[in-house]
Amino acid sequence: MFISCLIYIFLSYGLLYTNGDDAKVSLTFVIDDTGSMYNDIAQVKAKTNEVFDAVLHANASKIDDFILITFNDPYAKLRTITRDRNEFKRALSSISVDGGGDCPEYTMAGIELALEKSKSNSYFYVFTDASAKDYNQFDRIKSLSQKKSIQVSFLLTGICGSLNDRDYLVFEELSEATSGQVFHIKKHDINKIINYIIASITHKKTTLRQKLYENGSGKKLTFTVDSKVWDVIISISAKNPKIKVIDPDGNVAVTKDISTTEMSYMGKLNAKPGVYTIELSSNSKTSVVVTGSTSVSFQHGFAYVKPASINETSTMPVPGVKSYLSIALNNDKKDVVLKTAELRDLDDNVIKELPLTLIDPEKQFYITDPFIPPSTLFKIAVNGFTETNEKITRVSSTTVELQKPELEKSLTKKSPQVTLLSDDKIEVEYGQAVDIKCKLHGFPKPDALWEGTSGITGPATVVPVDLPYDYMTVLTIDKVVENSTITCKAINSEGESSKSVKIEIKTYLNVIEYPKDITLEYGKTIDLKFIINASPPAIISWYKNDKQITVNDNYNLSSDNTILTIRNMLPKLKGKYTVKAVNDNTERNVTFNVSIIGAEPPVIDKSVTTYFAKEGSDVDINCRLLKGKPKPTVSWIVDGLKLALGTDMFGIEEDGTLIIKNVNKYSSGTYLCKAENSLGHVSEEFYVKVYPYPRTRNVPVKELIEEGTSANIECEPSHDVGDLIRWYKNGVLISTGPLTLRRASPSDSGLYSCRVSNYVSSHSSHKMVIVGRKPRFNSEEETRIEFFEGANVFFVCSATGFPNPTITWSHNGRKIEKTSATIDLVMKFSDIGEYECQVSNDFGKISRTFNIVADDCLLNIENNFNTYKPLILSLSKRWPLFEINGSFMRIPKNTKFLLVCPTSYITHKSTNFGQQRLASCVGNTEFQIIGKNIDFEDLNCNEEIKPLSKSTGLHCSRGNTELLKVGYSLRSEFLGVYDICFDKDKNVTLYSRHHIHRSLADRVPDIPIKFTGSNHLPKDFNAIYKCRDKCCFAKKQLVNPRDVSPGFPQVATYNDLNVLPHWSTCGTENWDEVERRVRSLVKFLDFKLSVWTGAFYDKSTDAGIILRSSDQPTPQYMWKVIRNLQEQQALAVIQVNKPNLTKSEAARHMLCKDVCGDTEWMRNPEWRNVTKGFTYCCSLTDFKKAFGYENIFKGKAKLLRKMPLVSEHSLT
Repeated sequence: MFISCLIYIFLSYGLLYTNGDDAKVSLTFVIDDTGSMYNDIAQVKAKTNEVFDAVLHANASKIDDFILITFNDPYAKLRTITRDRNEFKRALSSISVDGGGDCPEYTMAGIELALEKSKSNSYFYVFTDASAKDYNQFDRIKSLSQKKSIQVSFLLTGICGSLNDRDYLVFEELSEATSGQVFHIKKHDINKIINYIIASITHKKTTLRQKLYENGSGKKLTFTVDSKVWDVIISISAKNPKIKVIDPDGNVAVTKDISTTEMSYMGKLNAKPGVYTIELSSNSKTSVVVTGSTSVSFQHGFAYVKPASINETSTMPVPGVKSYLSIALNNDKKDVVLKTAELRDLDDNVIKELPLTLIDPEKQFYITDPFIPPSTLFKIAVNGFTETNEKITRVSSTTVELQKPELEKSLTKKSPQVTLLSDDKIEVEYGQAVDIKCKLHGFPKPDALWEGTSGITGPATVVPVDLPYDYMTVLTIDKVVENSTITCKAINSEGESSKSVKIEIKTYLNVIEYPKDITLEYGKTIDLKFIINASPPAIISWYKNDKQITVNDNYNLSSDNTILTIRNMLPKLKGKYTVKAVNDNTERNVTFNVSIIGAEPPVIDKSVTTYFAKEGSDVDINCRLLKGKPKPTVSWIVDGLKLALGTDMFGIEEDGTLIIKNVNKYSSGTYLCKAENSLGHVSEEFYVKVYPYPRTRNVPVKELIEEGTSANIECEPSHDVGDLIRWYKNGVLISTGPLTLRRASPSDSGLYSCRVSNYVSSHSSHKMVIVGRKPRFNSEEETRIEFFEGANVFFVCSATGFPNPTITWSHNGRKIEKTSATIDLVMKFSDIGEYECQVSNDFGKISRTFNIVADDCLLNIENNFNTYKPLILSLSKRWPLFEINGSFMRIPKNTKFLLVCPTSYITHKSTNFGQQRLASCVGNTEFQIIGKNIDFEDLNCNEEIKPLSKSTGLHCSRGNTELLKVGYSLRSEFLGVYDICFDKDKNVTLYSRHHIHRSLADRVPDIPIKFTGSNHLPKDFNAIYKCRDKCCFAKKQLVNPRDVSPGFPQVATYNDLNVLPHWSTCGTENWDEVERRVRSLVKFLDFKLSVWTGAFYDKSTDAGIILRSSDQPTPQYMWKVIRNLQEQQALAVIQVNKPNLTKSEAARHMLCKDVCGDTEWMRNPEWRNVTKGFTYCCSLTDFKKAFGYENIFKGKAKLLRKMPLVSEHSLT
């Protein structure tokens, strides 16, 4: 019997896999019951109640049962597995110590039995007073503890022989392989160690650092604490252990002692996040283990086949094959996202770094790409980040090595057992792919066979999971089109086994959008939509008055029958319509009525029914229709017979006007016009009278005579003194010889014909004489009007003249649609400027100009700014926030500001004002500069001002990206307008960022602005936007010129860095509507909104398009994030950027939950209209997760649900 005793403590501080139901663990005591263990067992008995209380009172404890194992020479025995405190005490009391005459005991046998009975990650305590006689079983015990992720620590209270003997060295090797620890303590200190154990089992633990030094004197060890760690425990095993802990601020940290002996120290540290340093002083072999309670942990697994859960993996990789490393993260708050996994050696050197891909967000399940695992011992570490971008690192509780099936004591032949890794019933969408996995347990390696309802589907590939007994096989069904039962069968020499799973197609038919009663205007075309979500796919048919509709001149149907188009509405198309959808088990019918408006019988204008014509001329008889829909047909009847039209005698215009050609006396008479359509007919008589002379073939010349003057009317044909001259007025002979009109009056106006005749021949000429006067205004008017918003003003231009004059109006040089003599205005800012009326007739024209003037300076944001105008800046050289009224930027009177030409100087005519000048508002468009009043239109820069892009050297997203600023260089300063995140490998812009304020322009400049290129882009960048087809990708500005302040901020948006390919030439309504709504929001705010606009290139989809012959990719999604930083609110808006998108395809592109309907200002039934751009909304949190933008948008934000709206806009 030994004077001293050896205690082995197996502690699993491992990280538990707890997705779904939390995984449970065991609390296991393994006790050497040889004679020298009497006092040791007594101390364990004394502490039993405290251990149970610690477990039962700890909410975070996962201990499910208590296990007691004893061992002697040469057997191990299971004493109890229980949850009952008294039963455990009874089992302890029943231990009768005996034997143990020689030092070594069968320690490994006791450990092996305990490992087999304990759950993975268990807390594991072994008490003994001897070294390991069966140390040759070390490799198998190490492999089993690694497989179950159980850490092993040893408490040695004495020695027999040398610590360098092999039967002792296995303790250090096992503790190092399992991240455990070896303690040398005195026998009476066992109860102190149990205090340490009690402190360790109340919460999940993570190992922050572990290190073994041959000599600890002068050594320093660092470890990192993050915000997910608390109650840090420092455990030291060494002679006279003394430590000093330095906190992240460089101060000595205070530790609370848990247990202190001559050979060990355990203390608790209330740590805050940061890096800590332990300074060691023991001049002996020193073991250090630092653990901490944590809410973030993980479980790992390896798989030959891509796993869907941790249940499909083994904790140890199969040798010689590529494996997937899978990580199941335990994080109840789900606020940590993993990025990489690392394989580390025992000295924490990184062997390999592997990117992690999130497979199941709900279970927080990640995998790597397959790789060949190392053949040496290694640890697994995972790295991730919180929502605040804090780095989180966790390390596996034990080391990992390749599976070693040769370590099995003996291989037992086993009949196969089949376990389905899914429910025995799987429901899938029609046409969906499905994987069925089953686990096979048996030896020799089973063969697998899959059988379906229609017969054998073929042999299956069997891959190893956990050698030599566990395997897996997978059946992939590419497309499920019918219900079936699939059986997985395993066969080997010892027998066979099978399990079946039912695959059922989800059956449903949901109506998403359907037509309602509608009244359609005559001649209009409409699309009636019936959008459904159905599985299996449904057949859609349309009916009118119970008769099925087919494609014809009146109707068109889309390829999937979801859209019925009524073409050119006619009265016969009104009635009751029904649309029906049918699939295997369900039918949906919708009935609605279609009515018509705007159809009416014909009505003929009767105001002119008599026509006069000269012989030889043509006559146009206008049968003008006042009403008539559908368009009536017009026919002409004479003497009861329908006229033959299109001949030398008669013709007809498109509007039904009858043309009688080359009239003669026989053309006189009555002409009947008949108009008819489907709603009725009407007729009207027209009379034609033909005048014989004077005959002429010439167009009469117009001659103007001022009223009250006298004029000689010249007879144009040449004539001699003896010729007879006769004058006719309107066909009536009025005079012979020369004709003079004296004091002419308007009544003298008419057609004058001069006929010259002699004995040989006669000739005629004609003149249209018009007697009148030039227009003159009827009154004097005040033409300078002071501007007062909302006040009434009248502009009067009434005038008289003969013939009656016509009036035209213009505003600031642009013609307006006004023909009346007066204009009545309620003044608004857009009315400021010049209104001019022009009054004219044949005798001349007159004009009058009215000026609406304001005290403030008003610059027209549509045309007052061009690229040669100086910048208008605040006195601090920032963009000013002047009020925008309509199309004017309003600068209050006497306001001071700077005029700047960044690369040249300001010119006024021939005067050089230098690069920069202080200016103030005088009024209208006049500024005061150096004591002079100068119109802004007369100010220019000597050189054109162009926007620039400035590199910042800052990363803005994953990969080789850089944040660029776009704006203007002011020598020592750069005046930015917006930021661009640019991918330098792909040569594409990823997103823009800018602030939007109520002073935005809300208009696009009228003047042409060329896009500025960039040396960041390929030379042939613009070639990709040459559209040869009706529909194509076009330039879409991420920062809209309407969304920034007027003037040069708008010019800066015309930069090739600010554009992305957008499928927009065949309809941009929805994206334009999104931007309009954002502008409407900000107009009611006194603070800015932050706006990000970008594109997402989804590599995993088949939608990738390369524009033209270049390498320019197109994004599959356009997105915009609007953040109200004042209220911590945000909303993400996404549009699918894909050509020829269908409604059914669009649903697959909704990567996060649509909340447009929950957002008051974004409700719009047209968002899902694929012809206008399929659009949806997401919360910022969902958007970040779906598109992987956690590194761009920091922190949390509530949904931007409500905002005050601008009254003149409707946001619904």
